[in-house]
Amino acid sequence: MSDSQRIFATRLALALAGTVLVVMVFVVRVPAATADGSGCGDHNVCFWHLDNYNGEKVVRDSNYCGFNAGPCAISNDHIGWRWHSVKNRFGDRKVEIYDPDGFYVKCIGPGGERTSIDFPGGVGAYSYEIGALGTRC
Repeated sequence: MSDSQRIFATRLALALAGTVLVVMVFVVRVPAATADGSGCGDHNVCFWHLDNYNGEKVVRDSNYCGFNAGPCAISNDHIGWRWHSVKNRFGDRKVEIYDPDGFYVKCIGPGGERTSIDFPGGVGAYSYEIGALGTRC
């Protein structure tokens, strides 16, 4: 094999390896972008930034806020955001929703959900509290 053939073969191999690498990265990233969606696992409360379970999603379990711990901010990473849809997947506990001023506004019963939790004036939820075992709205 001549030097020019070796150089060509090396460049071709590098180009193919780069193509394979790009394809592999793409394939790995696609599931991550579509993984969450509108689902919410058991023993969690899930909030979405937009109505109908769209936009940024935050999943909270009892380790984040605790039971009867008083209202907790839905997200410390998104201070000032309002959350507009919710699913309660605590099997036997209510979740109370509070407005930005800390006033109780809505209750989501065990297994309940709301596509829109806007309060008067279009303001969404800001904080929540997970009720004690057996609590209902």
